[in-house]
Amino acid sequence: MRRLTSLLFATASAVALLAQGCSKSSTTTNGGTCSANGASCSAGSQCCSTFCTNGTCQATNCSGNGTTCASAGECCTGICTNGSCQASACTANGGACTSATASQCCSGICASNNTCQATSCLPNGTGCANGTECCSGNCTGTPSTCQPSAGACKTAYSTCSTGAECCSGTCTNNACASPFCNADGAVCGSGPECCSRNCLGGTCSATFCKAIGTGCSSPAECCSTVCTAGQCAATPGDGTCKTLGETCSLGADCCSTNCQGNRCVAAYACQAYGDICHAGSDCCSNVCDLAGGTVGRCLLTGGSGGTSNCNQDGVPCSSFTTCCTNVCLDLGGGVPVCAVASGCRVTGDTCSATSQCCGGAGNGENFSVVCENAPAGRCDNGQNCNGVGTICGKAYATSPPYGIIYQVNTNNNCCDGKDACHLDSAGIPRCFGGCSNQNCTGPGDCPYGYTGEPGCCIPAGEQCQFGDQCCDDNPCVPDGSGVLRCTAPTCTPLGSACTASSICCQGTCRLVEGLGPVCELPPPGTCSPIGAACTAATASQCCSNYCAADNTCQVPPPCTANDGTCSTASDCCSSYCAPNNTCQNPTTCTPDGQACTTPDQCCSANCVGNFCQPPCLSNGTACTTGSQCCSTVCTGGLCSAPQSCQPEDGVCTATSDCCTGLSCVIPVGQSSGTCQAGSTCPSAGQQCTQTTPCCPGLLCTDQGTFTACTGTTTCVCVFAG
Repeated sequence: MRRLTSLLFATASAVALLAQGCSKSSTTTNGGTCSANGASCSAGSQCCSTFCTNGTCQATNCSGNGTTCASAGECCTGICTNGSCQASACTANGGACTSATASQCCSGICASNNTCQATSCLPNGTGCANGTECCSGNCTGTPSTCQPSAGACKTAYSTCSTGAECCSGTCTNNACASPFCNADGAVCGSGPECCSRNCLGGTCSATFCKAIGTGCSSPAECCSTVCTAGQCAATPGDGTCKTLGETCSLGADCCSTNCQGNRCVAAYACQAYGDICHAGSDCCSNVCDLAGGTVGRCLLTGGSGGTSNCNQDGVPCSSFTTCCTNVCLDLGGGVPVCAVASGCRVTGDTCSATSQCCGGAGNGENFSVVCENAPAGRCDNGQNCNGVGTICGKAYATSPPYGIIYQVNTNNNCCDGKDACHLDSAGIPRCFGGCSNQNCTGPGDCPYGYTGEPGCCIPAGEQCQFGDQCCDDNPCVPDGSGVLRCTAPTCTPLGSACTASSICCQGTCRLVEGLGPVCELPPPGTCSPIGAACTAATASQCCSNYCAADNTCQVPPPCTANDGTCSTASDCCSSYCAPNNTCQNPTTCTPDGQACTTPDQCCSANCVGNFCQPPCLSNGTACTTGSQCCSTVCTGGLCSAPQSCQPEDGVCTATSDCCTGLSCVIPVGQSSGTCQAGSTCPSAGQQCTQTTPCCPGLLCTDQGTFTACTGTTTCVCVFAG
């Protein structure tokens, strides 16, 4: 009895010590010790409470600095600002500041209008004095505010008259089409494929599906696919927001937050939390609660370490602080959604296996990150430091002098040291890896990690976490076994010699005066590229002005120089046979600098911006600006191939892997997809130029910096903050 009493007393004492967080070191039965709350730690097993956050033992499993939060009570410090836990009280974005008090901003950045901002430039909608203050470079209106870039294309459901105005390239019934559903008149197999949610006779109808309370004779007639007692009924399951197709008056009425024409429409390819679904693959969370047997609502999935609070890719958002990727952007659906980061999946993001997560086993760099609740789970926090590929705080330039160029409210705690935190090609600050210790001073270490620069990059064929680590700007995409590797595309880049359009990474194979056929972005006009079908009667429609015997546009055979004998214009190198049957310089073509509408009007056969221009220059030719080059890239005074990209049907992990004009289509639940025809405007991480603006909400910058595109190096679209 005495022994039992002693045992109970010892047990009670141990419980009391644990409840107090081990106010002093406690000796366990095997002689080991645990650390009290507030003591330094690197793992929860060292603490009496078993909770190690921010490098110190904590009494509860609270969220660490930089972790997404909804209230102060979730944070170990009790401070939640800008949607993330902070070490100390700071001024949220939009709050007043001066250059002398920038350190008081949570972001550490006081913008030119004396307000705290996520970036040094001002986002759209913010008051401005001139365009140089704006991320878009466009300050207009009364009062003056930052607006989307001049010349930017229009997003879905905007008023239009031609497809050229729309990011999707399609204008239907005077409205820009959404890339995430089939427009009116398109071929369909079922209602959910159509923007109207109504497929009649194999064609998407202009008439929407029937809303709740409307008479019905079959479930297929209803937006909810539920017909009860002759009336369309609500979609079953948890949720009060209105599902796709139902009537609305405000975006807030809809689960998608997207109310267009008084109907709820999709914001992205996958459905938001609470929206209608028929399988997990319909949902951004990959989880569908089929409360109605065959129909239900998408569920929000949870995870540990604070990851249950952030929104997954494709979920509507109002601020980047709510997204797992720290990126909130309109991807073409008409409202902003959380955007995907390329390569491995970041903390809190959707996953189906641990190998998909940044820092997960099988991803090349194992930092104990796991995919919780797989196959419909989230990537957890892993160790106390941030693994390679995860989001980090202060970002450093990827080229000398490596100064701080961007900062978000995320803890800069890369396992490879703070100097390994840089912006990726889409403008997302991530841990780049490449160091063997916390300060990048080990043998063979790159001082700033894998920046993609020669000597500090991952070669083709080697395992990687995301594309910016790779040499030669190669994308990081899955191999045949699903392992992410730096992959050199096999297609021909812009500005290089070609034999057919099918081998070009982007653009078409066009005959360029003095060069022969090269891959080039097509200028305004309707000429057919090399390899396109033609007839002898339509040879003039070929960009090469020559239709071969196999009825395809081809490079013409050797031509006759000026003063040589000719019988037709096609005999002459100048494409002009004078009345005296000799080849001469043309007298009817339009010289450079004069107005044109089609390439064949110009002596140079190069009509750009409705003016005849000199023929473009091939790669390796001297240049002063990118507009002179077939590749649109002028680097170091020479025309150069653009950044490597995946062609149509090429494997991808994000749109930034694909060539401009293509989007990465990833089936829900999968870690990769394929590049398919998408928005006509360059998206995040894709190449842009001074004359080819990015999709709305993005900024065209010199690669590796956060400065506006100068035209003297490769330019890419980045998130404006």
